[in-house]
Amino acid sequence: MRRFFLPPGSVQGRRLVFTGREARHITRVLRLPRGEKIVGFDGSGREYEAVIAVLSPRRVEAIVGEVKEKDIVRPSHVALAQGLIKGGAFDRVVRQAAEIGVDEIFPLRSRRSVVRPGGLTEKKRQRWESIAVDAARQSGRARVPRVHCPAGWGELFNLATDYELKLLLWEKENRRTLKAVLDEYASPPAGALLVVGPEGGFTDEEAAEAAAAGFATAALFPTILRSSTAPLAALACYYYHYQGARPLKPKEEVRDED
Repeated sequence: MRRFFLPPGSVQGRRLVFTGREARHITRVLRLPRGEKIVGFDGSGREYEAVIAVLSPRRVEAIVGEVKEKDIVRPSHVALAQGLIKGGAFDRVVRQAAEIGVDEIFPLRSRRSVVRPGGLTEKKRQRWESIAVDAARQSGRARVPRVHCPAGWGELFNLATDYELKLLLWEKENRRTLKAVLDEYASPPAGALLVVGPEGGFTDEEAAEAAAAGFATAALFPTILRSSTAPLAALACYYYHYQGARPLKPKEEVRDED
């Protein structure tokens, strides 16, 4: 069944109400008929199986059949702080990180960031949030990762206090790999913050400041990856490393709502 995102206020009793972009997608792009079965997801883990009852270009209503609490059991809560990169590269990072399963994304301003703060508008954040929604729809995720406003280098250290594992991926690290750092944990950390730099990576001063703030540093591969490739490789390696510790399998609870 086709999946559609439900913004706040879209669930009205036993009805799902789609407006704006989702309504246009249902009626003009997919041309779904009345009686078609669909799935709506609210981004927080709940899915609604429903049947389309009302169709118009600006409003679509569907009658709810089953409500499911659906989530993927993940090894831990994982956040990505990604150095801002130019062009559509950051868009691709948001999309693919959401597909892989990250829980939060922090755009990060660092010393070598090419993107200037003046261009980082709320409209841009909303665009990234929309990309995350599309990725969740495509990949079957019931939860949508939260995309935050861009954070400065100093703010990163305040954010990091919420995470057991704070990891800076740095191409100059020649002693420890990502696997070596993860091997130090007998079980998945309660929360993990993976930090990846922009084009040009992090400076020596930034790496030293991060280490002083309690960050571990690690190399990802012997080769130097592009700043848009490194976060995806790191996330994939992280989830793969802990698969045996806590299986990644769907968890569903079906319940009726009055």
